[in-house]
Amino acid sequence: MAVGMMRLPALPVFALLAAAPLGAQEVALRCLSDFAPGLYVARVGREAGPGRCLANAAELAMAGRTGGPGCRVTMVRDLPEAGTITWSCPDGRSGRSDIRRDAAGIYTVSAQGIEDGLPWASRAEWRRIGPCPGALLGRPAGAPG
Repeated sequence: MAVGMMRLPALPVFALLAAAPLGAQEVALRCLSDFAPGLYVARVGREAGPGRCLANAAELAMAGRTGGPGCRVTMVRDLPEAGTITWSCPDGRSGRSDIRRDAAGIYTVSAQGIEDGLPWASRAEWRRIGPCPGALLGRPAGAPG
C-alpha cells in the first residue's frame, strides 16, 4: 500500500442495498418481523399517551410518524432483538431510530430527527393493546374517521 493511502473497511452488502422508499411499505428489520398492525400505546416513563393505530412497522420505527411519498429509509443495524434505521423525506423531515423488541407486541423506540425545521427526540415503549377499526389506521384513537 502506498504511503498516505488508507484502506477503508468493507461495508456489508445490506448496507449498500438497504436504502428503499419509505411509506406504506414495511421496514424490514428482523426485530420487527412479528409486528402486527393495531392499536398501540406509547409510554414515556409512567405516562401513557392516547392509543394510536399503526398500520405498519414503518410508523412504529419512525416513533409514530408517518412516512410519505419519496421518503427513503436506510438500515444501519439489523439484529433479531434490535435495529437502527435512518430516514429522510423530500419535505425535509429526517431522523434516526433505535428499535428494540422487548416482547411480542412490545417495542422500545428511541428516535430523534428534524420536522418542520425543528429538532425533536423521543423515547417510548410502544405496546400493542388490540386491533384498530380500519378507518383509524395511522391516526390517534378518538380522531374523526
